Amino acid sequence: MVATNSSIHRVVTSFLLSTTSSTTTTTDASRTEDVAVAIFHRCVTMPTFANHWAGISGTIEDGEMPLEAAKREIFEETNVILGANANEDEATSIEFDEQGGLYLDVPFISPRSGKERTIRVYPFVVRLPEEYQRPSLELKGTEHDRYEWVSIRKLQEMRPDCVPGLVEAFHHATYGIYDSTIPSGVWKWSQDKENGATIMTSNALEVLRKAPDEEWRRQAKQIAMLRPSMVPIVNVMNTLLEKDERNAVTVDMLKEATAESVQDCKEAIRQLQAAKKQRSGLPLTIATFSRSGTLRQ
Repeated sequence: MVATNSSIHRVVTSFLLSTTSSTTTTTDASRTEDVAVAIFHRCVTMPTFANHWAGISGTIEDGEMPLEAAKREIFEETNVILGANANEDEATSIEFDEQGGLYLDVPFISPRSGKERTIRVYPFVVRLPEEYQRPSLELKGTEHDRYEWVSIRKLQEMRPDCVPGLVEAFHHATYGIYDSTIPSGVWKWSQDKENGATIMTSNALEVLRKAPDEEWRRQAKQIAMLRPSMVPIVNVMNTLLEKDERNAVTVDMLKEATAESVQDCKEAIRQLQAAKKQRSGLPLTIATFSRSGTLRQ
């Protein structure tokens, strides 16, 4: 199903993590034992997914940004204090990744209407000091009746008892660093800190070209998950998945589109230069903005 605006229900899910020892960015699955994840059991009275395990979740209200909704839900459902309301010790020991991971679309059949909808999950992660694994973490509100700290391996084993897409949302929130299913070739691609989105998209297409037929779709999802701030990468991976064809976008097509964009930019610069000549002394400033850390000239 291709999700339309009317069929999409937007929610946030935040994962509370507590690290017992330092971890490194590696695909070595053994390091996941050093990380505990808090999961919350939804009460029997909940209208959807009652008696399922979940993160700190809630609907994004009208006019609200996902980040705002995530902070609000954490405040409403736990005693974890973020931002300006935290004391000095809490502010320095609690890490909240405000960028968030790539959103995840989860198909859902409404129990009331019987209609198929899409739950669009915006995932976030909060890293807490180790003492929160003891009674420091408290529940608020009426959505959950208990919580547990579990290892990442245990979380994956509990998948049938969790709300749909919870494990995938966790990996999105943590940018795949705990996902032991990521192939070495995909992981190596993601560690490129020099090239920009255009070159990395071309390299991603090469990675998918070499993937086995039964694996390329999963790898395309992982590629988008690993570099969510690079919009061209996410868009191209989504296009391949929507068309269900790994050759729907090729390296040659990407190069052609890039060349057209470069020509458009050059034309815009020429127009600015012409305007500058007409107005003597008019400063000409060209600024490029990027959320990525791999901006290149």
